[in-house]
Amino acid sequence: MRKAMIGLLMAVVLGLIAAGVWHVWQQQQASRNWPSVPGEIQSAQIVESDDGSNNGEGSRRFTVELVYRYSVAGVALRGTRIRIVATGHRDAAAAQAELLRYPVGARVEVFYDPANPSSSVLQTGS
Repeated sequence: MRKAMIGLLMAVVLGLIAAGVWHVWQQQQASRNWPSVPGEIQSAQIVESDDGSNNGEGSRRFTVELVYRYSVAGVALRGTRIRIVATGHRDAAAAQAELLRYPVGARVEVFYDPANPSSSVLQTGS
């Protein structure tokens, strides 16, 4: 009986993980067809964190965090996502190179979900 419960619990957990992965993949694919509007970078920085792997230097992550503004149908909005799945860099130079693409004040193309215009990205499909 105990093995059956553990098996059931594992199946549920794996099912939830699979559903989450499927949802993210669907969002990535859908974003390829999102309309776009002009936007402007309001703030941009690199945030250093530790991924918890206890690998010393290998556990450091460098993530570009930014805020951009855009408008859809006259409604002012703010976004923070570069892409659907947030990624960090293990290398500070790679993060710096990404940051250089988004200087404060830069004009950018913002892609937004037409069903939820507050959901936006600067890079579709990823």
